Amino acid sequence: MSEFNYRWCLTEEDYAIVCGMMSGWGMAALHRRMLSENGIVVSKNGVDVCSGWLYQSDSKIAWIEWVVMNKKAPKELRVGALDFLYDTLFNRARELGFEVVMSVANHNSLIERLKNKLGFVEDSSVKVKLFYKNICQQ
Repeated sequence: MSEFNYRWCLTEEDYAIVCGMMSGWGMAALHRRMLSENGIVVSKNGVDVCSGWLYQSDSKIAWIEWVVMNKKAPKELRVGALDFLYDTLFNRARELGFEVVMSVANHNSLIERLKNKLGFVEDSSVKVKLFYKNICQQ
């Protein structure tokens, strides 16, 4: 059984792979400038399985966001990939001095994984929609 590997998502080729993963789920691809420099692509047996991004703040809180699974990856390769991704980004957050990691999710299986497997605490009082505004083009 092969172990998971990861690489920092730094190249245009990696960005195109991530955009493909997002479009596979009907998500609009984010502009490259919206993605953190702390993004990874997780692979197994040479197949890119999932990706995610660690965002830094000026406090002791970091965010893991834009987590997406490669819908085309075989299911047997996807098992454990999200756990590996989160653990890798947890380690990076610790290296950078963060003490708390937050994440948002709206997909039921990811919500259950965050709560039951990865140790996140759900704040069920918060109901949010994501909004953003490009302030550079006005």
